[in-house]
Amino acid sequence: MDSNDANLSDSVDFSAGKSALLQALALMNDNGEVASKISNVLDSVQEDRSRTVQLFCEVLALQKDEVERKKKCVDLLEEVGKWWKLLVDDREKLLVTISNLEMEKERILKRQSHPQEIYGKLVDAASKTQLLNRSMNSQLNFSRMNVVDANAEDDFVEATTTTINSKNK
Repeated sequence: MDSNDANLSDSVDFSAGKSALLQALALMNDNGEVASKISNVLDSVQEDRSRTVQLFCEVLALQKDEVERKKKCVDLLEEVGKWWKLLVDDREKLLVTISNLEMEKERILKRQSHPQEIYGKLVDAASKTQLLNRSMNSQLNFSRMNVVDANAEDDFVEATTTTINSKNK
């Protein structure tokens, strides 16, 4: 037994109760044999009491260990909570960074697409200019052909007229 068990045994005086019980039984039976048996029973109870106190102390020690394990679990869970908070904070920072990067990407793409848009507009304008040039050239060629045709027609009319006039003479 450790010092706590000894203190517990000292604080409860079983000897006074034991002797009072023995005296009462002895008076009732006035038989030494009965008193001896009762004494043996009381000694057995005393031994059981010591074993009970020892078991109780072991249970208390186990409960103390359990409480310490639970305290350690609480400490570990608090560390996990701190780690989780850091993880959540880092996640939020990463989400902000991702959002900022996406906005920067869109801004860069707009800058890059702007020259492409200008180039596209220039290509469209050049295509339209080429079409206009072709159209104007064809109109010009058609006009020239008309002028040539008109000149040829005038020449033909003049030649025909000259031929007719010369035959008439």
